[in-house]
Parts: sequence; C-alpha cells; structure tokens
Amino acid sequence: MNQSEWGKIKEVFNATIDLPENERPAVFAKCDENTLNKVRNLLNAHENAENFIAASAIVEVGLIDENEPDFYIGKQIDDYKILKEIGHGGMGTVYLAAKHNESFDKKVAVKLIKRGMDTTAVLKRFVLERKILASLENPYIANLIDGGSTSDGLPYLVMEYIEGEPITKFCDSHQFSIAERLELFRKVCSAVTYAHQNLIVHRDIKPSNILVTNDGTPKLLDFGIAKLLNPDWSLETVEPTATMLRLMTPKYASPEQINGSAITTASDVYSLGVVLYELLSGERPYKIESRMPQDVANIILTEEPAKPSEVATRRRGVAETWGDVSESINSDDKSNISASPRLPFSASQLRGDLDNIILKALRKEPERRYSSVQEFSEDIRRHSANLPITARADTFIYRTDKFIRRHRFGVAAGLLIFLSLLSGITTTGWQAYRANIEREKAERRFNESRKLSKFLMTDVFESLGTNSGTGQIQKDLAENTLIYLDNLAKEESEDVVLLGELADAYIKLGNVQDSTLNDTDSALQSFEKAVEIERRRVKLIPNDVKVKRDLVEAKAKVGEILLHREGVERWLEVLDEIQSLQREIVAANPESAEDLFKLAGTYQTRGEMFDKLKRREEAGSDYKNALQLIEPAIISSKNSARTPQEKIELSQKYIWLGEIYASLENWQNSAESNRIAGEIAETVWRENPTLLQALRNISSSHRRLALAFEKLGDFQSALQNYQYSLRLIDEAANKNPSLRELKRAKAVYEIRVGKALHNVGETKQAIETVKRGLALERECILENSDRAGSIQYGFETFGLAAEFFARIKESKEAVNVYSEWAKNLEELRQKKPNEFNLINQSAGIYAAIGDVYAKFETETKTVKTNNRTELKNAILYYQKALYELHQMPNSNADTKQLISTIEEKSIQCEAHLN
Repeated sequence: MNQSEWGKIKEVFNATIDLPENERPAVFAKCDENTLNKVRNLLNAHENAENFIAASAIVEVGLIDENEPDFYIGKQIDDYKILKEIGHGGMGTVYLAAKHNESFDKKVAVKLIKRGMDTTAVLKRFVLERKILASLENPYIANLIDGGSTSDGLPYLVMEYIEGEPITKFCDSHQFSIAERLELFRKVCSAVTYAHQNLIVHRDIKPSNILVTNDGTPKLLDFGIAKLLNPDWSLETVEPTATMLRLMTPKYASPEQINGSAITTASDVYSLGVVLYELLSGERPYKIESRMPQDVANIILTEEPAKPSEVATRRRGVAETWGDVSESINSDDKSNISASPRLPFSASQLRGDLDNIILKALRKEPERRYSSVQEFSEDIRRHSANLPITARADTFIYRTDKFIRRHRFGVAAGLLIFLSLLSGITTTGWQAYRANIEREKAERRFNESRKLSKFLMTDVFESLGTNSGTGQIQKDLAENTLIYLDNLAKEESEDVVLLGELADAYIKLGNVQDSTLNDTDSALQSFEKAVEIERRRVKLIPNDVKVKRDLVEAKAKVGEILLHREGVERWLEVLDEIQSLQREIVAANPESAEDLFKLAGTYQTRGEMFDKLKRREEAGSDYKNALQLIEPAIISSKNSARTPQEKIELSQKYIWLGEIYASLENWQNSAESNRIAGEIAETVWRENPTLLQALRNISSSHRRLALAFEKLGDFQSALQNYQYSLRLIDEAANKNPSLRELKRAKAVYEIRVGKALHNVGETKQAIETVKRGLALERECILENSDRAGSIQYGFETFGLAAEFFARIKESKEAVNVYSEWAKNLEELRQKKPNEFNLINQSAGIYAAIGDVYAKFETETKTVKTNNRTELKNAILYYQKALYELHQMPNSNADTKQLISTIEEKSIQCEAHLN
C-alpha cells in the first residue's frame, strides 16, 4: 500500500468513526470499492478490538505488522535517546530513554503517540495530557519533566522513569499483610485526592497505572484520559463524546463511564474500589471474559460483585487444592497449570468492615458511594484504628464491639467488677419495675405526641415548602401542629432537651405562618411562645451559653415582626434585651469570635435604627462599638482561615467592616477594607473556580469599593472597579452558560458600569451599556422556567436602569422601564395577591414614576415642573402608589411614613396646577 492510498483510507476513517451508522453511507458514496472495503474493515476492527482499543485497529486489519521493528528505538528525539519500549496502550507507546548532555545522564520515560493513531482528536488529547501532568506535583504522582514534538510533528512528553511493579504484583511478591496493603493504598488515595483538589479526575485508575518502587513508594501514572473539572480544560472541547467510551480500561471503569453518563470524582472512587478489591481478594469484582463491548458493559452495569471475603475464601480453597495436587505431578508439568497463589492473610479478616468499605465504593449509583476519595481513605483509617466506619450501620452492638476491641484490658477488668456487683443484687428490682409501669405508660403517651409533632414539623410540613396548590394544606397542618405543640407546652417539664425541641418547632411554625401563610399575627404568637420556653430553659441552666444563644435567636424573630408592625423604636427595645444577653454570652465565652461578631452585628443594627430616627450621635456611638468588636475578631479569624470556605467567610467579614466604615462616612477605611476583601476572595476564586460565593464576594467588594471612590470624588477609579467585576462575571458566565445567576449578575453590572460611565462624561456609551444590561435581564426572565421567581428577583436591574434614565433627564425612557417592570410585577401579583413585598414594590414603582413626571428633587424635596400634563400624570401615579399602600394588611410605621411622604408630593403637584 502506497502513502497516497493509506492517506485516503485514513481520511475516510477519521471522517466516519464518530458518525452514526445511518450517516456513514453519504461519506462512503464518494469512495472507490478498494478504499471502502479497507475503511469498513478498519471500522469493524476498531469497534470490536479487545478492551475497546487494546490494540490499534490498523494492526487488526493488517495495515501494519504488529511485529514490525519499532521505528523509534535507537533514534534521538530532541535531547532523548530512545532505548526500548516499556509499555503501550490504545493510543500511546512508552519508551525508556536517556537524556545526554554535559552535566548528567538520566533515564526517563518518553510517551509518544502510536503510528496510525495521529487523528486530530488523539493529538489534542495528548497535548492535553502534557498540560495536566505539568500542573501536578505530588510525591505519589509521576512527575512531568519535559515535552515537545518529534520532527514529523507527533507530540511527546517526558516523565519520571519509575522502576517498579504494579501495586497488586508488588504486594503479592512481598507477601504484604492486610494492614500493609491498606497503608500503601491510602498513599494512592492521597495522590488521587490531590488530583481532585486540582480539579482533575484520573478516569483510568488500575494496578498497571500504580507502580510501587523498591522502597515501597507508590507512583500514580497516566493522566492521559483524565476528566478535568476546571472549565478551562473541558475534554468535550477536544474530543467527540462518541469516542470517550473507548478511552478507558473497562475492567476498572465505573458504570457511568460505561454508559456515558457524567463523569465526576465518584468515578475514581469506584476504580479505586476495584483496585482495593483486587488487592485484598486476589481477583477483580467481575469475571469479564468476553471481548465484545456490549457484553462487558452488561456485566458491569447489571451484576453485583460478591463480597471480597467470599472471593478470598474461595481463592484460598483453590490455592490449597493446588498445593495438594502439585505434590503428585512432576515439575515439567507444573508450568502448564494455572494456579492461584495463596493469600498471606486469612479471608476472615476481610469480613465486616472491609467488605462494607469496598462494596460502598463499588455501588453503581455515584451518589451512594463515598462522597470523596478522602472519605474513602478515612474509613479505611478508622477501620485500622478499630473505630466505627461510615460504610456500616452505626448500631449500639457495632459501636460496643469497636470499643471493646480498642480497650480489651479495661473492659475485661470492668466486667469482673460488674459480675461481682451483680451477684449482690436482690429481687427488689422487680418491685421497683412494677411500680414504674404506670409512669412509663404516661411517658410513652407523651413521647408519642412529641414524635407526632416533630414528624409534622419536619417530614411533612417542611416538605410542602412553598409549592403552589398546598396553601390550604399548609394552613390546616399549621393549625393542627399548633394544637399538639400547645398541649406539649402545658406539661410542666424540666427536660431542657424537650423544651429546646418545642421552642425550635414554634420557630419553624412561625416562619411558615409569616412567610408562606402571610399570617403575621399567628407568627408573632408562635415566636413569643418560643421566647417564653427559651426563658424557662435559661432558668433551668443559667450558665449554658447555647441556651442563651437560642433565646437571642427567638427574640430576634419577635423583634423583626415588631419592627414591621410597630416601627423602629419597638425594635430598639427588643435589641436592648438581645444586646444584654449577648454581652453575658461574650463574658462567659470571650474567645468565641462568632459571639463577638453577633454582638457587633447587634450594635450595627442599632446604629441603622438610630440613623432612621435621625439620632446621628447614638448611631455613630453604636457603629464605633461595632468596630471595636469586629476588628480584633477579624484579626483572629485571619490567622486561622486556612480552607477555601474559611477564607470566603473572612472576605465577607472584611466587606462587613467596610460597611460599618461607610456608615461612619470613613470612605478611605471603607475602601481599604473592601480592597482586602476582594483580594482574599479572588485568591480563593482563582484556585477554586467552582466556588461561586468567592465570585459573589469579589463583585460585592468591588461594588462597595467603587461606591467609596464615588464618595471620594474619584469617578474614574469607581468605573474601573465596576468594570473589573463585570469582566470577572462575564468570564465565569462564558464558562458556565447554564448558570442564570451569572447572567443576571452580568445584567446588573452592565447597568452599574453604564451609570459609572455617565459619571466620567461618557453618556452615549453609558446609555448603550445600560440598554445591554436591560436586554440581558429580559432574556433571564424569558428563559427561566420559574418566571414568577425570575420576575421577583429582577427588581434591582430594572430599578437601577430606570433611576439612571431619570438622572440623565431621559424621562420617557425612565417611565417606560418602570412601566415594564410594573407590568411584570402585576403578572406575579395575580398569583400572590397578598404578598407584602410585591405590594410594597408596586407602590414604590408607581411613586418613582410620579417622581419622574413631577421632576421631584430629592435634596430639596420639591416638585420642579409646571407642565400641566406632567403634573397630572405625577398625581395619577402618586394616587396609584397610595392605593397600593392602603392595601397593606398591616401598615407599620415605615409604611405610614411613606404614605405621608407621597401625599405631600401629590399636594405639591396640585398646588402647581392651581
């Protein structure tokens, strides 16, 4: 076959390999008969080769002689001389090579693509493998040394040469005990965990990819088909999905790899489970003898593996039989008999924990396996330390057995003492038992009632959530649950645990009454009952910090409703009591940063309430008290924040610190606090791009930083911060197009950037940017299946845009945006006619439209138009706002103040008309 003929065959093969069967004839129609026959043979061999691609398809059909001398042996590839082949797989060959230069002579492993496998997809995958390995540095992962391309364009990579044996062979040849095998296996788990932490799934874990050196160090090899979790490195961008099934070792592949489902770290948990199964039982979980892919898939997807202890028992029987038979045959015949070597430990040692650990890792449903390799490894450690494991039912007998195993001598001594005491016990216990029967009956009835209430509040009531069509059911359940709770509360119990459960149940009931049933009267009563119960608990155990914390939470619930119903001053009274309790908590537990933060939060809330009452001096005093608590607590948190989540929380605390500085109008310190918050959050985001809260903190800190710059008059710096947040959100949205949260955030920040552009004089560009943000918001509403929820959470976008247009005197555009939003809200209100927030939003929009028509000036609180049409329109919308506000089921002090303000604006407009 000449080069031209082979080139044409390869071209047609590459064009059809991933096409469905019914689409191939269109390509075949352009081929001559000779090419067509060769391609069909090649496709057939490729699809039915052993282990999916154990050998190259072109070898199977005879296009290349498998025994032909290797072209590269003895050749020089850049600085590396190829010495011999040391391994090969479906697409790559690994050679032993030596690097020669003036300073050293070192043996390395060079991996190169096989001749005939140089398709575009395979080449891209090979380059990707080099990128993956370069990012991994771990003592149990083979290091990447170098990489490049041969003179004819084939990529290669140079890896640390590992002189070792596959882990199974190493353990068998060294007669490792179970404990030694488990210790070695946990080192492998640590390597895989490290890869997962770097957002890489290996996807081809098997003994031949785990070599153990002479000193007992395992090395994990071959990330050639790794599934990258990092959105930047998506394998789907370099390879058709149809070929993915072939790029694995089926005997170690997870069910989701076999059936083409999404691949996660759970796939590596499964493959590690297969390796551990083989390490401890001597066999793999499934007997796979067929070469047909569908047969292999059927076995892995449908059959359940036997317990490793059963397999090991059977294997030991075979080994013992082999020992007896071998004595009766001559040595020449022994070489022709396949035997199972004797395991160096008893199969009974696998029963129980190890059976359960391995079988949990091998569960066919990913969600039922260990949640991570680290958890898998930890269960092995706990087994080795005779501690309870998560893969087994946590029964009393099981825990007792573990305790006895850990404390054999102490338990034995205690048992002797117990037996000696037991011998002195008389039959008077029977009389005591009979005397307690009636009391126990009463307790059972009480506990049954208690269980019923708990069941209603958790398993039934909460499961209804806020689903449509369940309102009456929720109301009935709330009423019946309240009856049970009230009956339980009448008991003069001193059981602090029961009282805590009761208080918690009342809180849950109050939350549903308030937010779901819109019954604030009943909610307030439930919260107040929770407060009274928590007071009883405090009297019973006055020094218990946790009980005081629970009382604070219950009081806060009462205070929130009183704020809504009676206004700021009533809320301040509740805050005084909360603050007093929190001071006691901090005094008893001064090292608790969490309690310090909560007390600081109360000071901040009081400051905000005093601000509303125009009591600036008292507000400032509370803000300063909050600062004195927060700053040292943040320093303490900064020193202990190590995990990504802890760093995210630290970032949030710096944002909070910036807010308090902003309340004190200390804009320099506010800017600095938010700058630190952004730096911390961005470090976490860059290392963990799946943690969206880190991105939220970045955008939040830069938004507040921009606000501080605006207050300082530095509008250019403010613009830069808004733009920076927008770029990060845009980058994340492009990588995660299905996340509507990112698209909505992008819409909001487009508008923020537009407003900032106007501040630096770029008004034309500002208008275009704001309109782009509005278009994105409209897309979010249309795309969201939960249209009601999408409308409700889009208020910020439309509100910001309308305010912008009003500010630049584009009154018509401002009214249009407000009106569009009012229409959306009206659609939502038809489904939720009595929801306080929706009524309040509608009223706010109508009042804002009135302000636009009246050209109302906030600073001077005056109407600035004499146009009669505009004044009439302003009055119309002010009246619509007032009508909405009067529909409120319970008008609080803030609502009443708002009504008064709008009435004054309407009166001004009427005065201008006259």
